[in-house]
Parts: sequence; C-alpha cells; structure tokens
Amino acid sequence: VWMHLAADERARALPVLAALMRPGALMIIAIRNGPVPEGRRMYPVSAAETKDLAARAGLATVFETETASIGDANWLAGVRWTRLAFRKPAD
Repeated sequence: VWMHLAADERARALPVLAALMRPGALMIIAIRNGPVPEGRRMYPVSAAETKDLAARAGLATVFETETASIGDANWLAGVRWTRLAFRKPAD
C-alpha cells in the first residue's frame, strides 16, 4: 500500500510504523513501480526516499531488491517491485 500514500502521508506514516515495532522487529515494504492502472490512485515512490524516512525513524535497512512483476499484464506493462526490509535496533 506504500505507493497509495502521497509523500506527506508517507513521511507521517513511517515514524508511526517504526514506533509500533518491538526492538529487533523486521518490517518489509513492497513498492510497485510502473504505470498506474486506470481508476487507481498511486504515487511514485523511490527506494531512496523510503530508506531515508526509515533511517530518520531509527530503522536500519537490511535488505533491498527489485524484480519484475510476475503477473502477465503487469509484466507486459513494465511493472517492477522494490522490496525493502527494515530492522528496529534491539534494546
């Protein structure tokens, strides 16, 4: 759902998500990149922006990958997915 939030919403949401995590917890975010389907609301989101928001919320990036979509229509449209994992430091 991350790409369904505007930039200001993402900036407010990430610290809230981080605060809900227990020490040592892992959070994974998947970001859809590509053309927006008709009738859907999506915003461009970069991995760099998301990692910066996470770092400012005290989370460490522990994994990042980008892959093509596995759905036929999305694959043909050039949709790619970025997956990021963040860990909250243990106390």
